Amino acid sequence: MRSGILTDANQWVNTSWWYVDDAPQVMELEWREATDPSSADGRLVMWINEVQSETRDGIANFNLSVDLVRLGLVAGVDAGTLGTMNFDAFESRRYSYIGLPGEEPTPIPSGTPTVTRTLTTTPTPTTTLTP
Repeated sequence: MRSGILTDANQWVNTSWWYVDDAPQVMELEWREATDPSSADGRLVMWINEVQSETRDGIANFNLSVDLVRLGLVAGVDAGTLGTMNFDAFESRRYSYIGLPGEEPTPIPSGTPTVTRTLTTTPTPTTTLTP
């Protein structure tokens, strides 16, 4: 799997390809727009299974915003590849880390700040059956 971000010059900046096996996977992306038209300080961060896998900094993308998310086999598929891909959930947030409940991401040190989060647990009511 990999992710990509489009620049103002209409060029793709992609992460490397990351191998995932046939088990369920959790992928999360952090996308940031450049702060002004003359800055190249946009960024793309990818997490796979709660591990910060890759960061792409220095992206000139001030004139672009996220208006499309494409999930599935988009490119780089070997001829003869067969199988099924299921997406159980898609969630989009503006200012917070999503991740798995009760777990913190494991960042790769990059000299740049990483996202942190605070979890709130809501009790789930249970039902007791009596004969």
